[in-house]
Amino acid sequence: AEAVQPLEAVFRAAQRLDARAAGLLAEAHARAGHAKLAEDLRAWIALLGGSKAAEARQWRQRAWDLERARSGGRVEVLSALEQAVRLDPLDHVSRAKWLRFRSAQGLDERLVLDLLRTTSFDLRLLPSTWRDLLHISRGLDREPFVGPLSQRLRGEGREARWARCLLRAFALTYEDRGEWLTPTLREATQLLDEDPADLLLGLIRAGLLLRAGRLAEAEGALTWLRRELPEHSQVTFYELLLGAARRAPAEELVPLLERLEREQFQLWAAKNWTVKHFPELEPYARLPAFKPLLGALDRR
Repeated sequence: AEAVQPLEAVFRAAQRLDARAAGLLAEAHARAGHAKLAEDLRAWIALLGGSKAAEARQWRQRAWDLERARSGGRVEVLSALEQAVRLDPLDHVSRAKWLRFRSAQGLDERLVLDLLRTTSFDLRLLPSTWRDLLHISRGLDREPFVGPLSQRLRGEGREARWARCLLRAFALTYEDRGEWLTPTLREATQLLDEDPADLLLGLIRAGLLLRAGRLAEAEGALTWLRRELPEHSQVTFYELLLGAARRAPAEELVPLLERLEREQFQLWAAKNWTVKHFPELEPYARLPAFKPLLGALDRR
């Protein structure tokens, strides 16, 4: 049982499961008496060989084609995505989109938790997760806000606390929920103390520290995140915000903007959300070196 938590931490650091790591974790779960988890992981190991990955990609492409051409209804798209996820549970892109389509049938708390958990294992999904959460909320309340979604989660225990904390952090970013900043940052800090390997929570907390103006703590958090996630564009964006908050010379920030463009960072999450939501960047927005780069990020 003691081996399970550190192995899961290794998974998060790797961002994507591989067969050897999955085998180690399956064995640890089996020894800890978690038979169902061990069985599920062993099923994943069989899929990691890639024998069904090509077929899964075909189903995912079919879903994409149906949606793009509007030639199939929601049921057909959902069915194709379900097939892709069944054939390759590690296809996080298909899984995230499948969860979004499922939410249109009404709130299933497990869907929200699964979406967040999936993102915690593949942090490249973070921008699409933010948008999917907006779509889920819009489907439930016909409003593009994540804040009410966090209030719908009624569960107790650490996982429910974790999910509500993440949802409120997203709401703070997109919806100016200033009254949530202090309690959400406090909760994120406590949850991260309980599980220091949670990189998704670490990313979210870094953003909250920037929002709270606690720049020295934000710098420490970003130093750790850069070491753990050397290629993640969200870390680069937060480094840009930190430098801008400290009024760094423009020439020091331009390389970060250029890196974001190379990394194809997705700045937006909704049509009414733009770079103007970040007051740190306003003093730089009209500078010749910044204007085209910020515009490119905004349009993407």
